[in-house]
Amino acid sequence: MASDLHAATCAAEACWIATDVGVDNDPLEADGGYIWYDVTGITPARERNLDEVKSQVEAQWRDDEVATRLKAKAADILDKLKNGGTLEAMASANGVKVETAADITRTRPPETISARMIDAIFHTAVDAYASAEGDKPTQWTVFRVTDVKTPSLDKNTPNAKQLDEMVSRQVSDDVFGQYMAWLENDLGTSVNQSALQQALGNSAPDTN
Repeated sequence: MASDLHAATCAAEACWIATDVGVDNDPLEADGGYIWYDVTGITPARERNLDEVKSQVEAQWRDDEVATRLKAKAADILDKLKNGGTLEAMASANGVKVETAADITRTRPPETISARMIDAIFHTAVDAYASAEGDKPTQWTVFRVTDVKTPSLDKNTPNAKQLDEMVSRQVSDDVFGQYMAWLENDLGTSVNQSALQQALGNSAPDTN
């Protein structure tokens, strides 16, 4: 079976098989069978000329221009909102509509809200305005956080216990780290890190 392949990958075996034109290649195992192949030609890497990428360059340029203008427009709208404007008035003036989303969480956000907007929402105070880029640079959203609900914590749930253990461990590690730094800096004591980790149970004993 002839092909123009230069190399083949084996994902399951995590290997990379390189070859060349005119080389006798061993068959590759795939999906319970084998693949026999020959390399008939190699196209050297090169910079594509303008005719080949013109449409892509134009599309990218348009997207960049739209993104730049949308970002500037969002900043202008935010200034007006902070000076007493309303979302409804801004939306009407720009030919868009105001939409409302509720019960937004970090782990299960609505499909209409981008990851960047989720991050921005959770860094915005109640009743404050902000803006965020959408899934594409040509999408921008200006929003206001109207309410924040902090869920109650059930300390008996597995997640709560795991969080409590993690925080306790981090606090202990921080206090211990400060103590060790004090021993080394103030008292001039040197610490055998290998022996320390073994004593703390963080590494296997040295049997050499």
